[in-house]
Amino acid sequence: MKLMVGLPSPLRRHEYPGLWEDFFQRLGVDVVFSPPTNKAIFDAGVKLCTGDACLPLKVLHGHVLSLGSRADAVFVPRFVYPAPLEAACPKFCALPDILRLNVPEVTVWDMTVDLNKGLVYTLSTLDEMGRFMEHATGERWAGGASAGRVRAAFVEALTRPQAPWYYRIMSECAGEGSGGCGGYEGGPGAIDWDQANLSGLTGLTEPAVGVIGHGYLTQDAFVTMNLQAKIAGRGYRVITGDDVPYDLKRHCCYPFQNRAFWGVGVDLLGTALTLLNHEDVKGLIYVTSFACGIDSVVLELLERQESYGKEKPCMRLCLDEHTGESGFDTRLEAFFDLL
Repeated sequence: MKLMVGLPSPLRRHEYPGLWEDFFQRLGVDVVFSPPTNKAIFDAGVKLCTGDACLPLKVLHGHVLSLGSRADAVFVPRFVYPAPLEAACPKFCALPDILRLNVPEVTVWDMTVDLNKGLVYTLSTLDEMGRFMEHATGERWAGGASAGRVRAAFVEALTRPQAPWYYRIMSECAGEGSGGCGGYEGGPGAIDWDQANLSGLTGLTEPAVGVIGHGYLTQDAFVTMNLQAKIAGRGYRVITGDDVPYDLKRHCCYPFQNRAFWGVGVDLLGTALTLLNHEDVKGLIYVTSFACGIDSVVLELLERQESYGKEKPCMRLCLDEHTGESGFDTRLEAFFDLL
């Protein structure tokens, strides 16, 4: 009997597009995604999760529940250190355990991504999932799910030549072992914005609005109330962190170019500062969720940096489980009036 593994569409799919389905397909496992966030998934997640959790965590619960009847198990990776010396959000560290407690009717498989301990440790966390694969149907899985085979499939998916920079960064860091890869070697002084490689934003030939935030939040049309479509409807191109090269983010994140404890925070701040200094980007919208600790720090640093940057409209949109669009649209109208 062939196994079917469910992948929640919001969680890390945007930051690691194609990685997890490629991994499972190399093992001969079928993959099914949860549908785009809708009201049923949204409401179910809010009911299942604790009130003080951030909105993306609540939405994830709804996606996992929606996969329970469609898959033998749902795969949710445990991110601890996605890059050496750069930690993930604490909720990412505990995601599989939180889901097992709150959605006990769904079988959750996980692996741990901790590149601070090196690739060998990260690969070793796949062994238990391999055993789950073999015994999930009560009989040995066709072809066997030996530890070597599972590890090899993950490495192949991680380092395939067509992979975006996310895969390459992970594999390069992992190749150095524990604490490897070092920090980004930024200049000792302030960045010369006239010399910075802002041309790395290729194809930007029309006025644009930057949308900053975690990918699993900014790329969710339901949660953000079709924010990107509304911006495009006003004749602006939408630029997100996915459009900014990794090296450019780190280069423009002065004075925080080196390894920081919250790596994703550096990426968000670097994206914002890059776009803030790009002449064709007319304004920034930072999308955050209520109770996000990392965003609270990034926003404070961004507000301080803005006073030394360009005079552009910058707006913070804080989202929670309220789905009324009237107040949301009113703030957007005010933002567009400033452009």
